[in-house]
Amino acid sequence: MILRCASNENTHARRAHPIATLILVGVMAGLAPTGLVRAAESPVSVTASVNPSQIKIGDLLSYELTLTWPVDYPAPVVEPGRALGDFEIVNANTGQPEDTGDGRRQQVHRFEMTAYDTGDLEIPSLPIDWRDGDGQTTGVVQTAPIQVRVTGVDDSDTAEDIRSAKAPVDLT
Repeated sequence: MILRCASNENTHARRAHPIATLILVGVMAGLAPTGLVRAAESPVSVTASVNPSQIKIGDLLSYELTLTWPVDYPAPVVEPGRALGDFEIVNANTGQPEDTGDGRRQQVHRFEMTAYDTGDLEIPSLPIDWRDGDGQTTGVVQTAPIQVRVTGVDDSDTAEDIRSAKAPVDLT
């Protein structure tokens, strides 16, 4: 195999290192290194949803992840941290794994989140690591990013019963 490297003066031909050639051929053939599984072949799946998809600044929204995996695998661990993008996680609840009846298990993770900025914000993709029952094969599944519109509080939301402050009263 000959690799060509362009330079300003001319083009040089160089012989590739045998290991580099094997890696390049493996990548071109779509082979993953031993112990890793490509996303298209992943036995673990995740879906994400949000409700509602539009909130007012400071309001809560529910972000739900549903993970499904083979029964002989350990449950994938979901660790989003304290925030996902511009959204602060206020509360987290992880359901118990349940058998789906087809040799798989399913678990739902619910997060209550809020944002303190306005605009079209994004809950970013969340990578979730998994491993098989033997611990030999590992992989990562990711959620899709989700758009959420966060609006400010407008004047029509102000309460009608709020009155202006009264002057101080003499208590003597």
